[in-house]
Amino acid sequence: LFLSSDKISDFFSEVKGTYFSLPVTIIIFCILAFLGVPQWILISGSLFAFGSLDGAFYSWVSTLISATLNFTIGYWLGHKRISRYNGKKMVYLKRFLNKNSIYSSFIVRLFPSGPFILINMAAGASSIKLTPFLIGTSLGIIPKILILALLSNGILLVTQGQLISLTIIIIALMILLEVLVVIMVTYQFFLKSWI
Repeated sequence: LFLSSDKISDFFSEVKGTYFSLPVTIIIFCILAFLGVPQWILISGSLFAFGSLDGAFYSWVSTLISATLNFTIGYWLGHKRISRYNGKKMVYLKRFLNKNSIYSSFIVRLFPSGPFILINMAAGASSIKLTPFLIGTSLGIIPKILILALLSNGILLVTQGQLISLTIIIIALMILLEVLVVIMVTYQFFLKSWI
């Protein structure tokens, strides 16, 4: 299965402006997550089809619902099995997730750490509760969506010859990346103190 953000964008464009565009986007995000389509492709397709504001909102809602579905399936399939395993690494992971579940759910969204579906199902199979997972996930997916929205706007501005606006977008991207670096450094320090 090979899907590009263009193909997904074309599909989303078919439902753009209809009352069912958000529900269809949610369903597509959930189905394609199970097929292993990278999250950034889904988000980019949504942004190009629906525009920056609607596309960002639709991506945020769809990603959150897809993550919740994956989490729930992971809980149903693996909670008992994971709970019985007490290897050294699992003990550290359980302790880290129990004490830092919101932060862990937030951080894992910022840095590539594995396929979206596997991360969510692993969280469901671990000791993280759904509410902290949702809080961390809902906040953690915002920077990725913002970066992709800024990049998609930048591409459109270049094609329209608006270089001043592109400069503003590049500055915004640099600021956002600096914030992410600070979060990463904080995470590394935090991780060492808990594990």
